[in-house]
Amino acid sequence: MLGYRGQAARSLPMIVIIASAVLTDDMCQGLAATYARLNLVLLGQHLDDNLRHLWDLADKP
Repeated sequence: MLGYRGQAARSLPMIVIIASAVLTDDMCQGLAATYARLNLVLLGQHLDDNLRHLWDLADKP
């Protein structure tokens, strides 16, 4: 089941990196810990706000 704005889809790159076996166990654990600390809803809001701001700047002559 997908969370807010496709949260499961956003985890895919991390899963692909871990599954590729190019990272050490410590690196995989560090990546998983970093991902666990992310607030995806807040990150999405920041991205939306910044994109909206960029479009506002582009609309001005």
